[in-house]
Amino acid sequence: MLSDRLCQLLTGHVDGELSARQCKAVARLLRQSPEARAFIEQLEQDAHRLRNLPQQKPARDFAVTVLAALHERPLSVPPLRPAGAVARRVPV
Repeated sequence: MLSDRLCQLLTGHVDGELSARQCKAVARLLRQSPEARAFIEQLEQDAHRLRNLPQQKPARDFAVTVLAALHERPLSVPPLRPAGAVARRVPV
């Protein structure tokens, strides 16, 4: 099973968000890992299907509907960390 880090790297490749160094790492990974090749193939198929979905215009009152829903059920926002606090890595 591919690690989260590798999945994110491959996703970034499909989305065109990688640096030249990261692209080289992806190329190396794809040469070495059949699992990575299968994963990226699936990502590319999914991206292609998403791009080809029919586009729809939202209803004229879409923004009003969203704002009303947010007012009825506010989002819960985590508290801010104090300045200088160290971020912890939490396993997913």
